Amino acid sequence: MQKRFFNTMTMLKTVLAFLTENRVVWQSTPAISATVDKLKQLILEIELIEYHCSCETTVLPQEKDSELKKLVSMTGMVSSALLAVADRINNPTLKSKLEHTNSSLKKLPDKETLAVARSVAALADIHLNELLSTQLSQKIVGVLKDQIAHYESLLHLKQISAAELKASTIRIKLLLKQADKLLKQRLDQMMIRYQTEDPAFYGGYETARMAPDYGTHYEKEDSKKMADI
Repeated sequence: MQKRFFNTMTMLKTVLAFLTENRVVWQSTPAISATVDKLKQLILEIELIEYHCSCETTVLPQEKDSELKKLVSMTGMVSSALLAVADRINNPTLKSKLEHTNSSLKKLPDKETLAVARSVAALADIHLNELLSTQLSQKIVGVLKDQIAHYESLLHLKQISAAELKASTIRIKLLLKQADKLLKQRLDQMMIRYQTEDPAFYGGYETARMAPDYGTHYEKEDSKKMADI
């Protein structure tokens, strides 16, 4: 998640939380009530769009393709080592179970690719001692298993296209502008009366309106999908 987006959303939610907690102060003013309700709607819509595009729930096609290439590469590496073992120990049965290449793996449906990769990993476990003689370590077999699990997890995520992502980014920018306008042209103006009527409440509102600056230590992966918001 990009720094500016995160900071702005934190400020908006802080303002909403403050006003909600102090509802007794302004609830008798219909204009403020309507504005707070609108702010709540804007925040909810932004959060729903951001959730839809988040790394936890969606995957870009290019990300899936990249992870597939890694899976195919790891499977091919272990498979090649097993073929060498099969030839050395004269095991035609083992060799027959490895009659696939990287190019053929790429053409298989996702589930079949995973099935082949799992089969290769299982054979590697069975012939681990022989594999060690080919300089293929148990760690590499573990990496293959991890990649199988990772790629399988991606298949359960919704794929989001670049066009969808762009449209979502544009929509969020528009909603943030609406929220900014709502605060500056309505809420900020309606809060001025409380400078004298309720200084403590007004001071709390001003504090809530201050956008935080948490720096840029957030993971770059988080900003990959919501860049330039």
